[in-house]
Amino acid sequence: MFEHLLWGLAQSGIGFVDNATLQRRFSGVIEAAESDLKAAISDRRQYLVEKYGPDPGNAFADVDPLDIPRYAAEVHKEALKQMEREIRAVQRREGEARAGARVSEKERAELIRLRARQQGKQRKAERKRRAAKSKRGKKGRRRKRK
Repeated sequence: MFEHLLWGLAQSGIGFVDNATLQRRFSGVIEAAESDLKAAISDRRQYLVEKYGPDPGNAFADVDPLDIPRYAAEVHKEALKQMEREIRAVQRREGEARAGARVSEKERAELIRLRARQQGKQRKAERKRRAAKSKRGKKGRRRKRK
């Protein structure tokens, strides 16, 4: 509630400390946040394009220097959200691929079983063919000796 009151006072033009003094006192923080913001924008541009447009650097060109630390934190949060979405999408695709692999493993096992059955049938047919060939029919009998 206190922040809301301060914000309302700042919007109406009433301030307790002038901006020049704040900028002087927090110049180190502002400079560090500004370099951090530029580095975050250049490193994570692909994640920020969706929210800030094709050139995220221009989105922060004319901001108040006292707001730069807040914007830097916001940029980091947005980049993290986008990265988390991307990671979840990759994990989902990986899970689907694994599920597909499990199905294909089942299919491989079925194929192995069917091939074994087919080879068994071929062996059985070969055995029957050999047995039929080795049987002696009327023509294949030996002649008796006299």
